[in-house]
Amino acid sequence: MPRLIIFVISIFLVITSLWLFNFGQGDIKSIRLYTPSKRLALVIGNADKLSHPINDAKDMAIELEKLGYEVILKLNLNQEEMKIAVQEFGAKLLYQGGAGLFYYSGKAIQKQGHNYLIAKDGTSFDTNMLLTQIEQAKNQINIMIFDTPSIAPMPSSRGTLIAFANAPNISNNSPEERNSLYTKYWLSALREKPQWLLTDLLMAVRYQVMEATQQLKVQQIPWESSAMIGKFCFKRCADKTGDLKLQRAQLELQQAEEKIQELEQQYIKLKQQHVELKKQLPKELRLNSNSNKMEILSLEEDPMNFAAIFNPRREMFEDSKQFKARRQQLLDQFNQAVANRDRRYQVGIVHLKNYDADRERLYVKINWQAAWFKKIFGILPEYGTIIKLAPNEAKALWEKNRNKPLFINAKYNGNKLQMEGILIENKQKWSIHLPPILPTHELPEIEIVRIPSGQFQMSANYQVIIKSFSISSHEISFEQYDYFAESTGRAKPSDNGWGRGNRPVINVSWEDANAYVDWLSQVTGEHYRLPTEAEWEYAARAGTSTNYWWGNEIGTNQANCRGCGSSWDGKKTAPIGSFKPNGFGLYDTVGNVWEWTCSKYEKKYTGKEQQCLDEKSSEERTFRGGAWHDSPKMSKVTARGVDGWFILVRGDVLGFRVVQE
Repeated sequence: MPRLIIFVISIFLVITSLWLFNFGQGDIKSIRLYTPSKRLALVIGNADKLSHPINDAKDMAIELEKLGYEVILKLNLNQEEMKIAVQEFGAKLLYQGGAGLFYYSGKAIQKQGHNYLIAKDGTSFDTNMLLTQIEQAKNQINIMIFDTPSIAPMPSSRGTLIAFANAPNISNNSPEERNSLYTKYWLSALREKPQWLLTDLLMAVRYQVMEATQQLKVQQIPWESSAMIGKFCFKRCADKTGDLKLQRAQLELQQAEEKIQELEQQYIKLKQQHVELKKQLPKELRLNSNSNKMEILSLEEDPMNFAAIFNPRREMFEDSKQFKARRQQLLDQFNQAVANRDRRYQVGIVHLKNYDADRERLYVKINWQAAWFKKIFGILPEYGTIIKLAPNEAKALWEKNRNKPLFINAKYNGNKLQMEGILIENKQKWSIHLPPILPTHELPEIEIVRIPSGQFQMSANYQVIIKSFSISSHEISFEQYDYFAESTGRAKPSDNGWGRGNRPVINVSWEDANAYVDWLSQVTGEHYRLPTEAEWEYAARAGTSTNYWWGNEIGTNQANCRGCGSSWDGKKTAPIGSFKPNGFGLYDTVGNVWEWTCSKYEKKYTGKEQQCLDEKSSEERTFRGGAWHDSPKMSKVTARGVDGWFILVRGDVLGFRVVQE
């Protein structure tokens, strides 16, 4: 009898719990009582003309089950079936907690900033419903993986990481294999590296996909949006000092082996090109004067005695005027041979790296090959820029072949020999602007941190959505700026006698800051700029809504301002990184120096705070963050400065940091 009573009570409690759950969730279909499990995954594959989405989903389900996940596998769902599957997934997550994982392989579209997954019947499923279900579960770890093109960034809720196969609006590369590239390397990582931290595992997947697509017209670059607050491994995490180092070493070894294979393939290709070029060369170039053998003239040789062209000796009976005329004649003959694309004058290979459509600039990487040229000119820049190149011209150059023969044009400026790179193709010629030869010491490193996407309240009734971006963790230092000044012959700004080195650079104008980022883009091959005003405030807040990232009160020794309680207050700048960083890893966003942004100043926000002014614009520019001589009030995260405040555009309170695109 007691057992019967206990059984009836148990049934009653179960039915009551399910009714209350259904009442709280709204229209959730097919609610069932589930056995609690610590890990739950919903895996969906919707195929169209390609078969790999189905294979991707099946293979992913198998690997996840091996790692202890309870897997819900769904294939070729229509809109209603997708809705039910997501609702079931959300209900189970809410009931049992633990770690959730959602995986989707198939097509997707964007409409008005929303993402929609394409169902079997051609209808679409709004991903906002999926995000809502996961947020309601409020479990500690959620992972969402989208192996689909054309998907826009989505904000991550607390404890959630969203992994994307490619950048927004870029199609994935889908070779004729069983799996897509992204899922292929995910499966490999789950099999071989489940004990790795999720961040390291994602980095390995990203590297492998980028390596596999670097020779294609559009490189596939996986990325993530993360709001995870803890560490996660698919298996027990490796010991940091033991297994993890070993696994990373194995990855580096694997990457090195892949690079060796790539170089071997390039060698075979170049050898074939060598044979073809020998056939195409005119007879006079192929005939060795000392024998009847045919041979190709090597870039490593100096067959034309170029040293005598660039550094001719003055003959005994020449006056200065005659010598300069002969020297110019030699240079004219050299430039004419270059214009005729004579391969004997080729100095190396130029690799088209990336294109900035807004500035109409094509950034290139240079491989100087001619030994005679390197011997004459010494240290040479690794990067250059083709300026004022229209998008249609850049596209035509890019699509044909990203590696081009490199020539140079030379001219005398007084007695100083100057040169520019030349790219010649289809009887068209493009000039490659080369930065000045760098100083002998290395370019000082700029530490870059990745800021996750999100949104924040910029004023009382004004909310801004920010895409993920990368920014320097510190203000640009004198050491970094002085290197630029030495490289370009620019005057170094005054340090007011406070010291250079790792102190933030001061006495720099908006134009100085833009000249620095333009130069940095050229010498590194990456695109740098100043942050927009919205990017700056979002990064400085680091997810907070208080006056300062640590709270509403200034406190003591948290920053350098007049009244901040530091040893530099109201006297001078502090060395960069003297105080704790904010939650995003940024230092000195409060006080020390005001920081230039690229945005136009407007009293009320209208959208200009999310845009960059043209570098030649004379409109008022904004700076943010407060400085060493400002009060705590002027150092709040919302405090704004405008260059119209100053008679001069330089000052000992003005510096900057940079964004890397």
